[in-house]
Amino acid sequence: MINKLSGKIPDIFNSHIKPLDGLRGLSIILVIIAHTMHSSGVPSFFYAIDEDETFGSLGVNFFFFISGFLITGLMLKEYIRTGCISFKGFYWRRLIRIFPVFYFFLLFVYILSQSGIAAEINSKEFIPAMFYFSNFDTPFNVTWFLGHSWSLSVEEQYYLIWPLVVVLFLKKRTNSYFFILVLYHIIARVISYKYGHGNLFLNPFFTFIPYLLFGSLMSVYLFENEEKVISWFRRWNNVVCVPILFLAAFILTHFPAHAKFGKFFLPLGNVTIAFVVFIFFGLIMFGKNGFWRTFFSNSVIRFIGLVSYSWYIWQQIFLSRPGRPFFIHMEVLNLFPYNVFCSFIAAVISFYTVEKLFLKLKYKLK
Repeated sequence: MINKLSGKIPDIFNSHIKPLDGLRGLSIILVIIAHTMHSSGVPSFFYAIDEDETFGSLGVNFFFFISGFLITGLMLKEYIRTGCISFKGFYWRRLIRIFPVFYFFLLFVYILSQSGIAAEINSKEFIPAMFYFSNFDTPFNVTWFLGHSWSLSVEEQYYLIWPLVVVLFLKKRTNSYFFILVLYHIIARVISYKYGHGNLFLNPFFTFIPYLLFGSLMSVYLFENEEKVISWFRRWNNVVCVPILFLAAFILTHFPAHAKFGKFFLPLGNVTIAFVVFIFFGLIMFGKNGFWRTFFSNSVIRFIGLVSYSWYIWQQIFLSRPGRPFFIHMEVLNLFPYNVFCSFIAAVISFYTVEKLFLKLKYKLK
């Protein structure tokens, strides 16, 4: 039970959070590794390393955690400063952060696919991506080139409900809403596995909500008692524990819910992994030994983190599956290792020409 906010903004939210950029960098690297291993031109033995794309799943889960941590922290920071939370301001910030790069990407893909320059994509396949419901079963098939829109859909759906939950928390001073959503996730996982997951009130949105929730919970605890949280994380030997926790999160993510350990992992797997990720991130940001905090604050991995959103959006058309190139007249762009290089260049261009431009606009019109 959380009694009240301390009334003090945690130090970590008073400046740019450098290690969080680095952790974004780690997240996108994991996704790129997973997609590269299954792309055209990769030596066949690479498939055995990560056949079920565990690296990619873990990377996306890290992204969800970071998103939950940041959006909750920014809302609580606004509440302490102004005494209220502006829904209008919240949705404006999310819109200007996510929409421009993604819709520019969709427009680019649509024009190339309809002009015959690239692989043909049915216009109907753009609908779930455009309106952020490609994570649900729909009558429209979603091609690989737009398939990564499922994770954006999960985040957008989370943004619809979470500001309301935070406002309720601030009124009632209780984290029961958090545990209700976790319990709902567990129930939804079991029901949807048995009866199908197309229902709006079941999966797949609630499959991934623990990562967003645990990220949000870390922010709540920091605003409630920053000293206590930091003191707890400083008890650990984070130099040793961080790689062990990463390995644990990887192994747990690798277990499919319907396999040998299905009775545990189907209802509780994602909650368990989210808790491990919670400690993993906490030790990096607040651990007594600053080794990993310094590592994830270095300029190279931070730069990768800064362009990570653009890289996540654009990599999909370069890291295509063997025999299914997007650039049908320039297949070298879909061939390893050129595809990785080209996807990164596309991300950097996107960051400086689209993403950064709209971020500046966001601050101007704040």
